[in-house]
Amino acid sequence: NCRDGIVVGSRNLNEENMPGENTFANKFSNFWFMLHTGQKIPDTQSGYRLYSLNAIKWEKLITNRYEAELELLVFASWGGKKIAHTPVRVYYPPKEERVSHFRPGRDFLRITILNTILCFGALIYGYPAKLYRLIKQILYTLFSFLYFIVMAIILTIIGFCLITIGGATEDHKLRYHKILQRHSKFVVKHIPGTKFRFCNPSGENFHKPSIIISNHQSHLDLMAIIMLTPKLIILTKNWVWRNPFYGIIIRYANYFPLSEIDKMRDNICHQIEKGYSVVIFPEGTRSPNSKIGRFHRGAFYLAQELNLDIIPIYLNGFGDVLPKNSFLLKKGELFVEVMPKIERDKSEFAQDWRGMCRSLHALYINKNECE
Repeated sequence: NCRDGIVVGSRNLNEENMPGENTFANKFSNFWFMLHTGQKIPDTQSGYRLYSLNAIKWEKLITNRYEAELELLVFASWGGKKIAHTPVRVYYPPKEERVSHFRPGRDFLRITILNTILCFGALIYGYPAKLYRLIKQILYTLFSFLYFIVMAIILTIIGFCLITIGGATEDHKLRYHKILQRHSKFVVKHIPGTKFRFCNPSGENFHKPSIIISNHQSHLDLMAIIMLTPKLIILTKNWVWRNPFYGIIIRYANYFPLSEIDKMRDNICHQIEKGYSVVIFPEGTRSPNSKIGRFHRGAFYLAQELNLDIIPIYLNGFGDVLPKNSFLLKKGELFVEVMPKIERDKSEFAQDWRGMCRSLHALYINKNECE
């Protein structure tokens, strides 16, 4: 996923009969690139490249021949643009058929002069800029986590006052859900360094109880779903339900652990009769790379058993802003799409929940690959 960066092809230099002088030039360029940026790329001289206009539209190059390949990558890295690499294959014709415009003496001298200039540039701009972005990212993250902690305490106090002291009435529970919705909407729309987009082409209002499914990328996903409507019952993992940080909020909201779904079936049905929808993440766990994982069939089985429609929600960018194994918030674009509702009485899969699972899994994969 490098939609705002640069993708560079990576040749297998040991298997593809690459000319010796090219191998040396590539290793030489790789070394200098790592020295200038602190980033390692296996093939900085590859001609296979995909440039995002956002990554290069402001770049002002000082060279215009072979050395520009390295210069552009260095400037993009200094500017905080993502540089990724992907394996490619290449064919080299016999030596007598090759055509090269590389001038060994003159061009090598130009590359040497450029690397000397870039070394000074790395000291006075490249590395300081990288350190600045890291400090800024850490401060963004600390501020965000501080906000989460404060709001968790406030929501816990509100829940205690409304539901424990005031009584667990339906009115108090709904009021608490509305507070959670407003809080979640504010957080998702105001994460530092991010842009938010929302798409609901069918105008879904969530007034009719349904099974809501969504792909799962990040801890932020839960708030992206809660912000849609206050009348939600979310089925969570046991560790989430028992979490010492926000578990009490989840319990006040009357969400249920998946392991207790059979015991709490009557309670869930009661909430559905009150107009609440049930949220399930079919993947079961967050994706480490934002790709769509295998769908479990429980959500679709439950939709058939309870005779509920299915509303698919597609999330994108949440795994980039807060990846699974990271505690640092990153810049990015968050996107939430409410896809058209699948009505039980009109769907071709009305009595085939396994087929419904396969069909929607394919739909999510297709959307993910098109992004």
